[in-house]
Amino acid sequence: MQRMRFTVSVLCPLNPLPAMCAMGLSTVIRLRDKRNDPLEIRGCSETALLSLLEMYKSFSPKPASQGLPPLDPEACRRWVRKLLKYAENFLAWREGRVIGHASIMPDQEKKDGEFLIFVDRGHRNRGVGRALTDVALRRARELGLTSIWLTVEIYNFRAIHLYKNCKFQTCSRDDCERTMVYTL
Repeated sequence: MQRMRFTVSVLCPLNPLPAMCAMGLSTVIRLRDKRNDPLEIRGCSETALLSLLEMYKSFSPKPASQGLPPLDPEACRRWVRKLLKYAENFLAWREGRVIGHASIMPDQEKKDGEFLIFVDRGHRNRGVGRALTDVALRRARELGLTSIWLTVEIYNFRAIHLYKNCKFQTCSRDDCERTMVYTL
């Protein structure tokens, strides 16, 4: 497995990975994907709404999983705004365009969080999803969460492969989807 190289544009001379934990909105993680193409991962705020909506506007397949992202543009806008308001969000950028989005919706009472991730079709299988997942899991740990869970359609083999490589475990399954959990 090819490891990606990280460069963080904050003062962190020895090890850039801790900076991912304390990732503020001004933190930029610069790395290269499996094809050696540059990308950046940043925290996300309301200011990135239009760029994020642009990614979802051209997202394929529509909807990708469990009705998400919503097909209707106004429903998609409401869904993204809700994520930006209540969740921890991270964006992968390439050449000024959003190519991936990861989100953790924390539940502080249960000390867990729901994980969502979407990567533009042209950038899948290049390590973008793995990088976003790593950043999100580190942030979940910083928030004091004890586990992260997600649901995935049983035929989404590429996503399931990513989650298993990131050490998510299947905890339940039915005819349509499985629930997977990562213990922090």
